[in-house]
Amino acid sequence: MRDFISQIFLCMTNANLAKINLFIEENCLFINYDRTLLGKDKICNYIKKSIKTNEINHLSILNSLQEKRDTLLITYNAFTTSNTSPVYGSAIIRMKDNKINYIKNYIVK
Repeated sequence: MRDFISQIFLCMTNANLAKINLFIEENCLFINYDRTLLGKDKICNYIKKSIKTNEINHLSILNSLQEKRDTLLITYNAFTTSNTSPVYGSAIIRMKDNKINYIKNYIVK
């Protein structure tokens, strides 16, 4: 599952939104510090806007803990062109039928 998330991070770094779209379940729930989104289209649009606004250069998984077969807790950092130091975050990600169906994201700036 960690490898799966690493693939998504690579797609985000390369702005490969078509591939990201394949990884997200149709009724996925995304909870972030500033919004809650329901549905693949809304989540993909948010990711697209975030990539463009923040100019993400690199995303790295720092640590991960897989509690169940379908749930992963990760800590990560993001390097952007707008910040001189990395942005750190953590996320709880749940899978269903080999697609992401739940993301709860926490960002520490």
